[in-house]
Amino acid sequence: AGCAKEEIAAPETKTVQFFAESIETKTTFGAPNGTTYPTLWTENDEKVKILLNLNEEMLADVTPSDDFKTASFSAKLELNDKAPSVAPFTFYAITPASAYLGKNTERFSVTIPNAQTPLENSVDEAAQILYAVSESFEELPSEVSLNFNHFTAYGKLSFKNLNLNGAKIESVALTSEVNIAGRWNYMIADGSFAENSGSNSITLNTDKTENIWFACAPADLSNTTLKVVVNTDKGTLTKEIDLTANHKFEAGKIAKFSIDMQGITFGKD
Repeated sequence: AGCAKEEIAAPETKTVQFFAESIETKTTFGAPNGTTYPTLWTENDEKVKILLNLNEEMLADVTPSDDFKTASFSAKLELNDKAPSVAPFTFYAITPASAYLGKNTERFSVTIPNAQTPLENSVDEAAQILYAVSESFEELPSEVSLNFNHFTAYGKLSFKNLNLNGAKIESVALTSEVNIAGRWNYMIADGSFAENSGSNSITLNTDKTENIWFACAPADLSNTTLKVVVNTDKGTLTKEIDLTANHKFEAGKIAKFSIDMQGITFGKD
């Protein structure tokens, strides 16, 4: 039997340059101006995940601007004959890339970390998740401008009347009746967020008692109970809080609140 060598054309490769123009980018909060916190790119940024028409996937390297308010990143897109994207071309970007889980024709998925290490004046970089959707192009562009939005909501927690009796805080755990972390979807059709194998708990690795930052899913906690556990080297301090109406975490907004631990002692709720 004789074999003939089949000629297979190499896939076309095109480099696309992206520019993040919005001040609402990744990955830390800057100094506030009144009640507004600018979101800044940092030198620690991971790669950005890029999707073309929720089909081709690529990773882009990040270069922050000198003032960290904007960034640019580029990615190589290999066009092939395996379900190739066709016009109109729309790009989706997710940062950090580590948060990206997958996609289909209706949505893309991210995971909001259950364990977070708050920074001094900001949330854990891995937990601050943002996304962008480009305009649609009839021809594949070489440059794309992206305006990022926050997928995650944010909290800034403080304790008052916390009697540690010499103990050292090791972490703070939040447990809700509704899911506030884990896997969540962004729905392309209407720009909404939908739970997908979510989680109802977040553990914050911190020794602080004030201004403890965290990121969570956009969720409505109205008329539910929130359990707060302060883990120390001498035991736990626990309080359950009955929330009334209008207790919501909204994407891109910071909920600042304090918890009164008056009368809470070790091993007693």
